[in-house]
Amino acid sequence: MARSRLMYVELKTGYHGDGPAWITRVKYTKTEKGFYFRGALLQQATIAEREDHGWTEGNYFDFDSGNAYWASGAKKSGKDRHPDGSGPVEIDPEVKDVYLRLIGKA
Repeated sequence: MARSRLMYVELKTGYHGDGPAWITRVKYTKTEKGFYFRGALLQQATIAEREDHGWTEGNYFDFDSGNAYWASGAKKSGKDRHPDGSGPVEIDPEVKDVYLRLIGKA
């Protein structure tokens, strides 16, 4: 069975640290080289694939839409955006309680 994880996911394409961002639960692929996020499959890309698509930011990519994303495990500090980033982070309702416990605000 594929594992799931509480993650911070931020859209990088078209933004400079201020893109839409979410705390959500994702389900990994069997190989764990990608995960499903809001109906899209986000995958790691090779250097050649990144160059072909013009992806300069992000660590996961939606090959269907061409969008780049930054994704990492949700942090206990609640400081999930990069230090130079800004903007609200949407917390999916189904993970709100779990996230609040993680950051010590439950």
